[in-house]
Amino acid sequence: PPAVSAEALAVFARAYRKLLWSQRSQMFLDVDIKTGRQLPVHTLMGLMAIYAGVVDVQTAAMMLRAYEARSRGCRMLPSVPPDQPRFESSRYHRGPVWIQSNWMAARGLEDLGLIDEARALADATIELVRESGCYEYYDAYSGKPAGASDFSWTAALTLDLLHRPIGHKPNSRKREMGSRKR
Repeated sequence: PPAVSAEALAVFARAYRKLLWSQRSQMFLDVDIKTGRQLPVHTLMGLMAIYAGVVDVQTAAMMLRAYEARSRGCRMLPSVPPDQPRFESSRYHRGPVWIQSNWMAARGLEDLGLIDEARALADATIELVRESGCYEYYDAYSGKPAGASDFSWTAALTLDLLHRPIGHKPNSRKREMGSRKR
């Protein structure tokens, strides 16, 4: 049996959407626990609800399109969109591309049935690794590798995308968190 009931997961998903969703930003934002206000800091983590299965197909597609539009000229997906004041294309979590985040977004899109979007992100991710090698992260504009070389997490997730191509997952898991219905 699952560790958490479907009902408990549905309650969590509703609370997550209610507390963290920003219609203006078209993404989920962190909340300052002292003030209860959303923080005006936009990062790729605001899209991880796609992987978590707490958004429906339409919301996921809208979130991805908005983030991609904000990130024009960047390799996908930068950890911070370049329209943010503290964006730095090659400074750790201030803008570079991380294969782990791309993998999570692609697999989440795939689970929701957004196969074309998932495949495009997976293909861009594989191409980045082919061009630059297995590094910890990559400059958002140039794709220049940074951080640790021969990074096993990057290698493992790239191999997963190559050996389990988007749209060809046997017994594809469909997460149930009460999120597919709004």
